[in-house]
This record gives sequence, C-alpha cells and structure tokens, in this order.
Amino acid sequence: MAFSEQMQTLIDRRQKVLTILWAALTFSVVPYVVVPIALSYQPGVFSPPELPAIFRPVMIGIAGIAGALSFLLPFLLLSDRRLMNIWASDLEAKRHPRGEGDRASLEILATLPEKELRLFSLFHPFFQATILRCGLADAIGIIGLLLSLLEKSVYTILPFVLISLALNASFYPRFKDFLEIIEFRLSR
Repeated sequence: MAFSEQMQTLIDRRQKVLTILWAALTFSVVPYVVVPIALSYQPGVFSPPELPAIFRPVMIGIAGIAGALSFLLPFLLLSDRRLMNIWASDLEAKRHPRGEGDRASLEILATLPEKELRLFSLFHPFFQATILRCGLADAIGIIGLLLSLLEKSVYTILPFVLISLALNASFYPRFKDFLEIIEFRLSR
C-alpha cells in the first residue's frame, strides 16, 4: 500500500517512538539477570524467608497467564468491532485532536485525505496493544527475578528472561503491516 508523503511522515514519527519504547521494554529484562548473579557473590547479604511449596508453581502459573494474555490482548484491543468504531468515529475530531501531538503533526493531520486519516486514527489502539503486550512479557522476567532471589538460584531466572525476550521480539511493532491488514479487511 502506498501512502502519501504526509501520511508516511506521521507513520515514521510514531513508529520511531513506539520502536524506542519497545526496545526499552524488551531489553529492560537483561539487568534482571545481573541482580541474582551479583548477590550470589555476596553470601549472607540477602537472606529470603523459607517459601511454602506452593509458591513456585503459583508464580510459574502467573507467568504463564501473563504470557497467554500477551497473545490474547490484540484480539481484545484490536477487535474488528473496536477498530470499526474508531474508523467510523467523527472525522473532524480526528483532524483536530485536543492536546495530542506537535504542531507539525497537527498540521499534517488537518490535510490528510479521509481514508488515510481514518487509517492513522487506528495507531492509538495499536500503540496500546504493543505496550501492554511488552509489559506482560516483562512481567514474566520480573517473576523470574523474584523466584531467583527467593530461591537463591542464579539459574532460575534464565528461562523466564529468555521467554520474555522471545515474546518481546515477536511483538516488534509493525504499524505499516497492521495498516495493510486493516485495509485488506476493510476492502472485503
């Protein structure tokens, strides 16, 4: 799909911000590995309480739920019904959003053709879904850190961090691809 130069400018700006946020969330789990390693070289610094036997399976279950939710979230936030409601909403409100964006972006929005303006209005739910998915994947790494600290085991965190990184890698934001899918769905 070919976009106008103005639309391309808006997409590139938003994509850049979203990519930076995605990278920050993705690689924020890497330091989680450092903490248990650093503490393992200082015996007696951190002495966690004895854990009930059910604690580990519960934490693994919560991590599993976070992973499952990260895959289900787009079906909720990017449902056909929600996207169609956004698509059909007031065009003038899309042209002149209150309190959103810099002056240059607002000027571009004011001149976009109707179809491109409606497509661009779908960025917000896409942004929400991407950030929430990455946050849920990060939660898996945090759960691994917690378990690693409480079990006093450096190795406990590794599968959690690897899963978190793999999920976030699969959630790389591709707004243009998303728009192409939406345009295809609308054309049917």
